[in-house]
Amino acid sequence: MALLVEDPAGYKGFWSDSGHLAIWISNACVGSEGAVTPCSGGNGVVLSSTSYWAAQGWATIPAQLYLEGAPGEQETAAWSETLSQTYPAIPINYGRKYIGRLNHRGSYVLRIHTTPEQDARVLERIQQGGSLFRYAVFSSNCSDFARQVLGLYFPKSFQRHLVPDFGISTPHGVANHFWILSRQAPGLQLRVYYIPRHNRAGHLHAGRTKGVCEAAVTDVKYALPLIFYQPAVYAAFGACYLATDQPGFMRHSFRHDAERIGSLSQLDSVYEAALPVTPALPHTPPTQQLSLLQPAC
Repeated sequence: MALLVEDPAGYKGFWSDSGHLAIWISNACVGSEGAVTPCSGGNGVVLSSTSYWAAQGWATIPAQLYLEGAPGEQETAAWSETLSQTYPAIPINYGRKYIGRLNHRGSYVLRIHTTPEQDARVLERIQQGGSLFRYAVFSSNCSDFARQVLGLYFPKSFQRHLVPDFGISTPHGVANHFWILSRQAPGLQLRVYYIPRHNRAGHLHAGRTKGVCEAAVTDVKYALPLIFYQPAVYAAFGACYLATDQPGFMRHSFRHDAERIGSLSQLDSVYEAALPVTPALPHTPPTQQLSLLQPAC
């Protein structure tokens, strides 16, 4: 499975630097009426919660459709042909925003290795309690949904934190905590990829995901009013930003520039192919090898 940390973009991205958070599970497929079923061999599904379908709570979208869209089709047509019947209550203008996400924003992919049995148990738990989740900006946002899903993989490990995001779940904070926990378990084989947006056309805003403190200090629309009217508050945000620093997953990511993403295993293959090849040492007979370890006479 993987955690998708999406950069902010568009009108909402202009006013909020937080971006978006979603879960990518590779051992799953979308069944009838949006139900998720365990399967193997495909690209997996993305679980996402958003204000655009607050009553729905969350949705399941095939990973390739979510990330890359349908080849040769606009987002509106792709939604109409694939998911409009699965989610009839979602207007097309809202649904299309979650087709081909990489066309408009870059994304970090924090990937860990899980077993099909683990994914199946998590999917079962999600669907049992899925109808109880309702979107709310400060209390049940996309990061809260992702935090709940990650809590099924890491029991009792994902809570809200007062520092650095003042008790609000943000993509920045949840992703950094996930990165720290995953690094502590080498068996998870954590890998971090950054996939830049595919469409280079101009947008109202297309930036990098930020936490609350970083946005308050570095974003002009927040920083200037604070400097002139609340300099003490700005200084407090500055101290918070300096204390927390940039998340580790941003500093240790592998840039993936391929136009087609495919599955998580294909991302791994591209990463492994880019690793430097360590030259093999010449074979040394055992007797000679022992002599190399002995002091010279």
